[in-house]
Order: sequence, then structure tokens, then C-alpha cells
Amino acid sequence: MPKKVPGKTSEIEDILRKAGRAFEAAKSGKAHKLLEPLVKEQVPEAMFMAAHWSKPGETFEAFQQRYLWLLTQAAMRDHAGAIYELGVKYDTGVDQIKDKIIASALFEMAAALGHSRGKLMHGLDLMRGLNRIPKDPERGLELIREAAAANEEGAAEELEWFMAKAENAAKL
Repeated sequence: MPKKVPGKTSEIEDILRKAGRAFEAAKSGKAHKLLEPLVKEQVPEAMFMAAHWSKPGETFEAFQQRYLWLLTQAAMRDHAGAIYELGVKYDTGVDQIKDKIIASALFEMAAALGHSRGKLMHGLDLMRGLNRIPKDPERGLELIREAAAANEEGAAEELEWFMAKAENAAKL
């Protein structure tokens, strides 16, 4: 993994912002040119961003290969979004082998890095004891609460459902 160079962080953030604006303006060629040096330096956010946009003239198959490679490279460098997205790929079986156990492990890693959707998914696994994840309702609720506090879609509803279930059990 490349070392963070003091004073370079703002330059990297500036390039990422410019590339994001170029992608939004449908100028993927310009965006990829901006990101290319950062991808070569293995900057995880640049790899993650570049993975999601095709290059001009790129075939669908070439895009898919580059997407999975860059996503994996960003994940290997602890990019929470990339780790979560790989977890979704394994969970659904899209573009690769379906493996719920690997998906759960990736969701746990994303949660540990602060990814709110990863927290929700790992929290649900902990609540239900799924995919070889030992059941831990206390920790599961904590993660789901954190995801709800971050306004993660569906987290508040899941939290409400588990809380209602706990209240009903307490009444019995």
C-alpha cells in the first residue's frame, strides 16, 4: 500500500473532486485521465471511483474485468465501500460465485471500517446468527442502531422490527 505523503492529501482530494465532476458531466475520458496517476499510485478512493465508469471505447467485458479488478484492489487497501460492494457481489452471486459466508465476512470488515450499510448487514447476521456468524443480539442491535443513526436505508425499520419483537417476548 502506498504511503500517505504529507501535503499530498489535499492534492489527491482535489483530483478526486475534479474527476467526480467530470464523471457527472459524462466526460469519462477526462475523469479517467485525472484518476490514472492515482490509480497507478494505488489510491483506494481513486481505484473505487475509476471502477464504476467505463472508458471511452471500452467493451462491456473489458469494463467488467477492470471493474472487478479495481474493486478488489481498493478492497485490499481497506476501502470500506469496495469491501461492502464485493460483499454484495458474493451475497447475490452477480459476476462471481455466490457465497454467503464470504459475503458476511466482507460485510463484517466493512462494518469495522465504519461503512453504515456494512453495519446494517453485519448487524442482521449477528441478530439471526447467519452464515457462520455466531448469534450476538446485543452487538447486532448496536450496529443496526448505528446504521439507523447514519440514516442508512432500511436500518430504522429493521431496528423497529427487532425492538417490537423484544417487547413482545418480554410480555410473554
